Amino acid sequence: MSQASGVIELSDLRSMVRAAGGVVFRRNDLGIGEVLLVHRPRYDDWSFPKGKLDPGESYEECALREVSEETGLRCKLLNELDGTTYIDKRGRPKVVRYWAMKVLDGEFVPSSEVDEAEWVSIIDAPDRLTYSHDRELVESLVETRLPHPILILRHGAAGDRSTWQGPDRDRPLTKKGRRQADALVDLYEPYGVTRILSSPYLRCVQTVEPLADALEIEIELSDELAEGAFGAARLAAGASRESAGAIVLCTHGDIIWDLTGGGPAAKASTWVLVAGKKGLKSEGFFGPPEV
Repeated sequence: MSQASGVIELSDLRSMVRAAGGVVFRRNDLGIGEVLLVHRPRYDDWSFPKGKLDPGESYEECALREVSEETGLRCKLLNELDGTTYIDKRGRPKVVRYWAMKVLDGEFVPSSEVDEAEWVSIIDAPDRLTYSHDRELVESLVETRLPHPILILRHGAAGDRSTWQGPDRDRPLTKKGRRQADALVDLYEPYGVTRILSSPYLRCVQTVEPLADALEIEIELSDELAEGAFGAARLAAGASRESAGAIVLCTHGDIIWDLTGGGPAAKASTWVLVAGKKGLKSEGFFGPPEV
């Protein structure tokens, strides 16, 4: 537990203020991780919902109640995050414990205490939060090993296989394919990509080159992502466990079919998967960038 300021002595324990709150987490339709921020008009700040324990209430019960009261959402606890300990404005020691949470049901209703609630991407949340200890909570959420998204990318437009005269693995992107590759840089920015794996085929490597250059990440070539290969699902799950953030796997239509079980989709489309105990789970899909 971090200590924001002050030193708490044992003699202060009787006056200690105990509070709890929640960092409500979800993935949106594109699979981007988001957290729920609340705005309190009294302080004109953006923070995470929290409040003091009622008599006889546990920290966990308080966290769920406060989130429900401030946001209207009924949630379940995921895992505990780093809390904070500090001396409040009245000179009392205060301990606040936080949990990551997932929404079960409910709908936000504005009140005099909280007049706005907004889902913000994990990447953007630190810039929106008013207090440093809340920004540290975002870091704690990332470090709890919540599953990182796996972006399964079909290579960009590469022309007609039947008219290409060289080895198929050397078939390059067309001008349209290169524009698609450039556009993916901005599309992937909210995911916090930290690793890029690609089929060794030239068209796949060229599709992720602009992203790799922008993020200063080395492209890792994998034969398991080549056409007709096996083992892509195992590769994806393993890479996700080892990664500090989202990973990109650039591959071919037949491999994507095996990974997603879905029908054909246009080149430069993206499937967002998350590795779980029962295998890969789909969290979103978006088509090719408009170029």
